[in-house]
Amino acid sequence: TSPIAGEVVTWRVQDQLVRRPVKKGQVLLTVIQPEGPWELELHLPDRRVGHVLAAREESQEPLTVWFRLASHPGKSFSGKVVDIQRSAEVQEGGGTGVMLRVAIDNYEELPDRRFGTAVTARIHCGRSPLAYVWLHEVIEVVQSRVLFWL
Repeated sequence: TSPIAGEVVTWRVQDQLVRRPVKKGQVLLTVIQPEGPWELELHLPDRRVGHVLAAREESQEPLTVWFRLASHPGKSFSGKVVDIQRSAEVQEGGGTGVMLRVAIDNYEELPDRRFGTAVTARIHCGRSPLAYVWLHEVIEVVQSRVLFWL
């Protein structure tokens, strides 16, 4: 049984489940509540986690996230970071990272609410000097790969 009332969004359910052995606790279907509230699940690479955690510690308010849907790249939407996973995991496509949950502001305004839609997101972590914003990745590579061995 589903823990929520909603709509099954798994594609071609009949074809996927016919003659398939099933174990207890195995996820068979994806059920969503199309009326909301909607959240984003963002994969944050390990190399970015430190900046987000530091910004969250400094701020009294939840961090703001600006994002764009792949299906509507010309329009920006916003949300707030609700939760950050405490442990890193191997992500699809390689590398490790953590998951972030983002509550979407005014989710009713989303033009295309579909489970699994790709988004591009930018997390506002506060203000920093321009040189640091442009060069922080170079600085971090030097710190981790050169200065580490000294």
